[in-house]
Amino acid sequence: MSGGTVDLGEAVELTFSTTPAATVVVSWYSPAGVAVLDQVPVPETPPGSGDYPYTFTPTAAGLWTAVFKASGTATAVEPYHVRAREVPGPPPLATVDEFGELFRPMSTAERNLATTLLRYASTLLRGRFPGLDDRIAAGTLPAEAATLATVNMVLRVMRTPAGIPPLRSETVGPFSRSYYSDGANALLAVTPAEEALLTPPMADVSPVGTIVARPGLAPWPIGIRHFRPHRTHQPSTFPLIPAPTPPQDGLYPSTDLYPSTDLYPMGG
Repeated sequence: MSGGTVDLGEAVELTFSTTPAATVVVSWYSPAGVAVLDQVPVPETPPGSGDYPYTFTPTAAGLWTAVFKASGTATAVEPYHVRAREVPGPPPLATVDEFGELFRPMSTAERNLATTLLRYASTLLRGRFPGLDDRIAAGTLPAEAATLATVNMVLRVMRTPAGIPPLRSETVGPFSRSYYSDGANALLAVTPAEEALLTPPMADVSPVGTIVARPGLAPWPIGIRHFRPHRTHQPSTFPLIPAPTPPQDGLYPSTDLYPSTDLYPMGG
């Protein structure tokens, strides 16, 4: 009997069914034919059901074989075959055990789903943040930050019941309402929470308080109200405002009332 195909490192639960109260043992053989488990007793679960489940974890790629043997109330031998395949690429940024610490005890099927989601979440994060593994290796990014970001992404999916979008609520003044969203939170996606964990801090480009001067035109001084035509220009057709005669002391009462002497030659 075929037990299906699993990724290397994933657990697979095989259930042997026979009569209740039978004595059942199982042996687990590697692809090389070596008995990793030999005649291990398998309890009936639940009692009286006639089902004898056992969980296996392949540790090498290839075809594994589990052989169940029943004796006592029934005599039977049944082999199961499980193919384990290698997963290309780097390992996930979080393990299924690290995920389980923040989730809850999981069944074998849930562990396999979480393992797959962790791998896909890691692929999304590595695509969003190139050089993520290099930053972890260099110590510029804590490995726990990458683990937490990966686990958070999978938690949003695993905590949402299948087929039921997340329930949201909002309150405006004394009124509140609850409604189902479109289910976007149940998708495996990178949110601003993960981006905040993994985005490198921005480096300062200049010290605080530094003023950068750029070339340009200086502002006109206070008091200048008119432009003087160039001396080589023809006389304009409009009258020019004559410059007042400077007082004997050479001082003007106010630059706001009289033009600057830089605008007109001394003596008018």
